[in-house]
Amino acid sequence: MSKFNLPKIIPDWRDSWRYLSVWAWGIVIGLPELYALLLASPYAEQLGATAMPALVEKMIVTIGIAGLLGRYIDQKRPEGPAPWDK
Repeated sequence: MSKFNLPKIIPDWRDSWRYLSVWAWGIVIGLPELYALLLASPYAEQLGATAMPALVEKMIVTIGIAGLLGRYIDQKRPEGPAPWDK
């Protein structure tokens, strides 16, 4: 038997598209694409927009995906002492 339990998904995951946090993480994930659209627009020169480094773009998307996945993990703690307190 393993010491670690696999994370459980929240029971109401099918309704999660209504959560503001899910929308917020979706916006974070989409920010690099929105910025790329800004660079392709005729207003980019007027706004002084420059290209985003690829590493920064990948970091933003990775953090956004991690946050979104973290939203779906059931974070309820079991009752009683923690396993390491025994």
